Amino acid sequence: MTEVATDRYVAVLERLCAEGGVDRSGSSWLHPSTAQRVHFLRVLDGRPHVQRRFLRMMGCLELLVVATFVVSLTCLLALL
Repeated sequence: MTEVATDRYVAVLERLCAEGGVDRSGSSWLHPSTAQRVHFLRVLDGRPHVQRRFLRMMGCLELLVVATFVVSLTCLLALL
């Protein structure tokens, strides 16, 4: 991700937070706060090796979700 892309994404997060009346530092059990998300993006910015590792982890997670769906669908169809 380029610095320009990071800046745009941060701007969108900040705008959504402001327009939604959400506390920037408020988080929930499911989602990190806007401040934590912005910090994470800034950590990734300019560190290609960290970006690659993050994207690799996201790819593995995506593969796991798809595999779970396929196995579940196969089991469901086998029951019919």
